[in-house]
Amino acid sequence: MTRHGPVSCFDRAEGGVVSPHMALKPAAMEDVGHQEKDILFVYRHPDGAVTLYSDTDWALERGMKLEDLHEVAIPRKLYAEGTIQDVREYVARYLEEHDTSHP
Repeated sequence: MTRHGPVSCFDRAEGGVVSPHMALKPAAMEDVGHQEKDILFVYRHPDGAVTLYSDTDWALERGMKLEDLHEVAIPRKLYAEGTIQDVREYVARYLEEHDTSHP
């Protein structure tokens, strides 16, 4: 993926700051189906925190098992312009909304 500007590092949190121009509302999440997307592979920790991987090879190199990862489509604009915290919050909300382990 070609990037313009600084490259995001998915192993680093940006101090918990959410950029106001990228804050996603629930309606924005519903409209993801009509946007261009990028895929991230996500491990959800028991405490709800998420670790993001750009591909499965990277996750495997870091000791992850493929069956423990979730594949999440991220809106391209968020992926390219949002902070890592924006992406983490989007992924956490997505996983909560699609959690099938609770009745």
